[in-house]
Amino acid sequence: AGIGSILIAVMDAEEFNGISIAMSSDESGYGKSTVQKASLAAFGRVERNVNVLTGDDVSVGAAELQCSTFNNVPHLFDEMTHKSGQDVSHLLYMQANGIGRQRLRRDGGARQANAAWRGFAFVNGNKNFFLKLSDAQVNPEAAQMRMFEFPLENYPKLESLKNSANLFELTNSLRSGYGGVAVKVIRFVMQN
Repeated sequence: AGIGSILIAVMDAEEFNGISIAMSSDESGYGKSTVQKASLAAFGRVERNVNVLTGDDVSVGAAELQCSTFNNVPHLFDEMTHKSGQDVSHLLYMQANGIGRQRLRRDGGARQANAAWRGFAFVNGNKNFFLKLSDAQVNPEAAQMRMFEFPLENYPKLESLKNSANLFELTNSLRSGYGGVAVKVIRFVMQN
């Protein structure tokens, strides 16, 4: 999905601006953040408050700015467990529409909008997003059409992530090799 995100711009599908790729589980330890950060590492450094917004940092304005800034390069909304169904629904709609809401200035004129985007956002949390939307009585079917959700309870936990030495080694290898894959993919796409 991370590599696919950069290809959205070259697709001949003007109505498709991207979709949220969500991973959820009732408990921690499935490697949701780790896998999503590994995908981001293909494009460059993975940093909190840059291409990763976490928990309370994921406000509507911050999410819109992040989508606009990264355009078709994927980014991550991490640990969305405590976000309300209403907030999650708004985030999903905004991501899929490819543009933020129109806002007004104090004088009543239109505020300059952030640039539009076309790409994937990764999302994760310790509560099923479809259930979160249903509990909040937000239209869950419409919101579900704006995300691919992978509930991970049906999958085994990654045993390698239980060993802190393995996790430390994996994290260090991501940090030392970031950005290498995407350069090759982008060059291949542009040449072909």
